[in-house]
Amino acid sequence: MSDGRTRGSGTAAAKPKEQAGQGQGQIAAVVGALVWLLVAEQLLIALFPAIGRWTPGGAAAGMLQLGREATTHGDLLPAWAGGLVLVAYATVIGLLASAVTLRRDIT
Repeated sequence: MSDGRTRGSGTAAAKPKEQAGQGQGQIAAVVGALVWLLVAEQLLIALFPAIGRWTPGGAAAGMLQLGREATTHGDLLPAWAGGLVLVAYATVIGLLASAVTLRRDIT
């Protein structure tokens, strides 16, 4: 008698092992972004205050016009310039991500 379920050819048992490392890239990206935003960018701003407004956090603070709440230790970019800097960062990161994805075998 059949209960409607089918049995696999043994590949179902192998799938968890194959998929075990697939989330590591996302975890590394999130951890890297947090380390940059909370540690590296703040150290960079403390050591070189003049470039604080050009970092992603400084550009976002300029776009939002945070004023004294910003941690850039200097003048902020105008809102339009902060937006353009963020678009430039997003474009570069997107192009790098596309290049890495195209070079990897995803089949």
